[in-house]
Amino acid sequence: MVGMETAFEILGGKGELAGALGITVRALNYKLNADRGVSNLDLTLAANTLETRGKKMLDHARKLRDEVTAATASSADARPETKLLESTKSGVVDAAIPADAR
Repeated sequence: MVGMETAFEILGGKGELAGALGITVRALNYKLNADRGVSNLDLTLAANTLETRGKKMLDHARKLRDEVTAATASSADARPETKLLESTKSGVVDAAIPADAR
């Protein structure tokens, strides 16, 4: 099943997904090869695990952005030609870019 394959790729391997489902990698392989069915519970557990991983990733990304913001603010005081660029679409904060490099 393609959705489960994508899930284990995002989670970092079959072992991660199998652990989240409470099954062995061998049992997961049977499900992926359609030798055994994938239940609604399997899909729900995989989705919950992906959401948890995604939340951790977003929280960490936010911390990294805060570090860039703090570093850029102190750097901008020392170098006035440096500005912080923020992308309003993605919410990603780019690193400080000197004015002559823009």
